[in-house]
Amino acid sequence: MASSILIADGTANRRILLNARLQAARYVVEQAVTVAEALKAIHEHPPALVIAHADLPGGGALALCQKLRQDEDAATIPVLVLTPRGAAKARSAALAAGADDVIDRLEPEAYFAARVRALLRSRRDAARYESHGAVAAQLGFAEPVAAFAAPGRVVLVPEDEAQAAAWTAALERERGLRSVVATPDALLAGDGPARAPDVVVIAAALAAPEDGPALLAELRTEPALAEAEILLVHGETESGSAARLSDVGATELLEKAFVATELALRVRARLQNKRTRERRRRGTETGLRMAVTDPLTGLSNRWHADRQLDRVARQATEDGRGYAVLMIDLDHFKRVNDTHGHAAGDVVLRAVAGRLRGNLRGADVVARMGGEEFLVLLAGAEAGAAHGAAERLLDLLRREPVALPCGARVRVTASIGLACGTGALPPRTVLEEADRALYAAKATGRDRVVAAPETPSSASA
Repeated sequence: MASSILIADGTANRRILLNARLQAARYVVEQAVTVAEALKAIHEHPPALVIAHADLPGGGALALCQKLRQDEDAATIPVLVLTPRGAAKARSAALAAGADDVIDRLEPEAYFAARVRALLRSRRDAARYESHGAVAAQLGFAEPVAAFAAPGRVVLVPEDEAQAAAWTAALERERGLRSVVATPDALLAGDGPARAPDVVVIAAALAAPEDGPALLAELRTEPALAEAEILLVHGETESGSAARLSDVGATELLEKAFVATELALRVRARLQNKRTRERRRRGTETGLRMAVTDPLTGLSNRWHADRQLDRVARQATEDGRGYAVLMIDLDHFKRVNDTHGHAAGDVVLRAVAGRLRGNLRGADVVARMGGEEFLVLLAGAEAGAAHGAAERLLDLLRREPVALPCGARVRVTASIGLACGTGALPPRTVLEEADRALYAAKATGRDRVVAAPETPSSASA
């Protein structure tokens, strides 16, 4: 579906020209002629991007940016501000007000189109993480914003010493930024201060030299640099190559004729963008992890165990090897809760989980199925080895009582039902066989292993 773009400009001729350029690129275009009209249009039909001229009637593009950034429903909509040629101070003011990018309104078509595409890509990426984050927040998985952030790591890759001095001077007084100058080779090598930067500021002449491979493409293939924000500084005659580099990895473009505050503002914006992206990614990863984890013990939960069982059974079919299912139920666990309280019961469950997890192979699966019941999947295990593993786990549980916070010590025993599969039986059938064997173990005295009828014990294996 075509992205929607709102043009906010009080001059009819400029709106007509910009509308034609955008429609030719198959964007859906809406128009507004004042700040108030733009805000109304944004709330009625939120666009994917706002393109506003600096002299927009009703307060200018600065007022529009400020109002949007204060509006919870519209704060993440990107804004591209168009300024007259050479308006360096106006660019800085727009960035300080919250504009996502600022360019000369007379830039060549290819350059303008590349910046529009870059902003729309950034918006789509942000929207994806926002939707994941919203689901995580509803489920209680959202990760809190870190109270302390380490200084942002900025690597400057200039053309020459004069450029290095100018860029360093522009950033040296900025709090929360730590900048170093590096050569392209040092940046790619990832050694010393140039290692794992958050933001890279690089001269366009170095990023796409005529007589060599594009440095920018190399940067994006390095794992330590793949997530870095890349700010490309170009000259007036380099806008064509800069536009191409915007489509292959440059996050943002900046003309050489900038004032110091503009570089600082753009670097800070890139750093904030990276940190927001990382925070949302961590939130998504936390949500996914919590969705498959039992919160009390840290083991896999029942939902995840079911899917792991399917995976282990499928692998057994492909490899022609067996696997084993152990259903484990703690004996007389209710007595622990009744005597010492549920908090003590939780201590016992966590201790049991730790012993099970610490005494199995990395390929094995340990899950809490609910209450005091656990499941162990032994991948590639034959009946005799599985029975031996089950007996070892029983001995491990009963050997050392669990110490409770009140000072008491609780002896733990368990009953285990064992069933083996080879891929011939559906995994749910094998699970049911292990469950029936578990009930047999409890019925015949507890603190023992009982194998399903189809599963010979180690004595007969």
